[in-house]
Amino acid sequence: MIDAYNDYYLSIASKSLGRMFEIAYYHEHLDLNDFFAKFLESHICRGFEVGDPVIVAGKSSTELIAIILNQELKPYELNELVSPEYWVGYTLAIVQNKLNVSFKELVDKIDCNELLNLYFPYHEMDESNIIELYKERLNKQSTLKVIREQRNLSQNELAVLSGVPVRSIRAYEQQKVELSKASGEVLYALSRTLGCSIEKLIL
Repeated sequence: MIDAYNDYYLSIASKSLGRMFEIAYYHEHLDLNDFFAKFLESHICRGFEVGDPVIVAGKSSTELIAIILNQELKPYELNELVSPEYWVGYTLAIVQNKLNVSFKELVDKIDCNELLNLYFPYHEMDESNIIELYKERLNKQSTLKVIREQRNLSQNELAVLSGVPVRSIRAYEQQKVELSKASGEVLYALSRTLGCSIEKLIL
């Protein structure tokens, strides 16, 4: 369980993470998922998860991202308007705190680029809407995973038997990619291997 922290530090943390995303994207030209992978590997991530005041409030966004990227960065003047990239970082900090889960759990369900694509219309909605979306993703197990586990197969074993790449199976189970949008060939291979109908797989 990740320790939640109070609203004072949440306000600082959400703005700080939002600014880091802007710096990473607009000034360091990093893909949002690539930047967040580096964030997850750093001690800064844990500091944000528990609301460590030294991390959250004691350093600027530029200082924090310099630590994450392990390089010296010059100060940046950022647009005062909220960008979609800022919204991604801001939202992740809010959702992580409100749901009291790790950042890794969040991006396993909705990664940064997918969240960016949700900017319209979610940025115009109350924060509770995006929080509810994450709740649904976190609580809902994929049918593919449930059936695979019932058959006592690992993801690798299912990949070998079905001929569907293990990376695809992982993406379907983590619901990063909708199984219902897979090709007929993939759906047939998985259903045949698991001994169930295609309809049952995509329910």
